[in-house]
Amino acid sequence: MSDITIRPVEEADVESLEHNCFPRSGIERVRAIVLANTKDKRAVHMVAESDGEIVGTIELVPGKGRRGKHRGELRRFVVAESARGRGVARALLDSARKAAAELGIETLDASARAGTPAEEIFRKLGFVEFGRLEGGLVMPFDEEEVYDLVFFYLPVAEEGTGSD
Repeated sequence: MSDITIRPVEEADVESLEHNCFPRSGIERVRAIVLANTKDKRAVHMVAESDGEIVGTIELVPGKGRRGKHRGELRRFVVAESARGRGVARALLDSARKAAAELGIETLDASARAGTPAEEIFRKLGFVEFGRLEGGLVMPFDEEEVYDLVFFYLPVAEEGTGSD
């Protein structure tokens, strides 16, 4: 794999994003997500590109209101199977943390399906588990799939870089 470039999502990324990161979602669903994020500047949606292919994605959604503005939610944090173990998740997370810091976000929230590689990756990336919800995710594919959700948080400032 050549160098990884992290950049904002573009409409031209839809096919590669669907093929490599969201094959079960379908092209129209992925197109709707990308179009919404390229028009609505509230969410920060980035992709990882390598050799002209999208190999990962992450979406940062800032919290709302006075009580939630210090928090941001990570969504659609996915690395293509072919690119796993090559630093793509770390590069995406580093870019999301930088964007979060620029927006004044102090803590990132994320969730993962229990029992999947994503659950372990969040831990390896430094996230701390703070809860589980049994049956918290229903995937509406051909047959409904029900998963438990694991909830995590991560301070935006890396350890040792925060102010005292």
